[in-house]
Amino acid sequence: MIDIRPTDDFATLERLGVAAGLEPVSVADVEVVRMWGAYDGGRMVGGVARERMGELHVVAWLWVAEECRRRGLAARLLDALEADAIRSGIRELWATARVPDVFLSRGYVAPPAGPARDVLLGSCLDCRQFENTCTPRAVMRALP
Repeated sequence: MIDIRPTDDFATLERLGVAAGLEPVSVADVEVVRMWGAYDGGRMVGGVARERMGELHVVAWLWVAEECRRRGLAARLLDALEADAIRSGIRELWATARVPDVFLSRGYVAPPAGPARDVLLGSCLDCRQFENTCTPRAVMRALP
């Protein structure tokens, strides 16, 4: 049974997230608030973090190891993050989604063009791969 639990091991979450296909991000004004890992025994096989980028509360570092995909782990990780965000009084969550369907199926929507969208997509908008080989989407969800 794979267990979802809080973690403070960002180094492992980042290293395994990059191995799973995420890109390392170095944004100076990002604060990691909380993190969760999916653990198979003592081995982390998935993760997610809630970050703050200015006024935005952002779902970040969502990944699942390839051999554990299609088991609902991404949804369980998002459940943990969203429940904590609601308990913390957060009204909106934002994300830069490389696999938008995971988010869209949970009620996230594409925001209109504007400053929040541009912050989330960051340098993607200027990258020659954007809309060609890489199609990240800014998404957001209003929380109850």
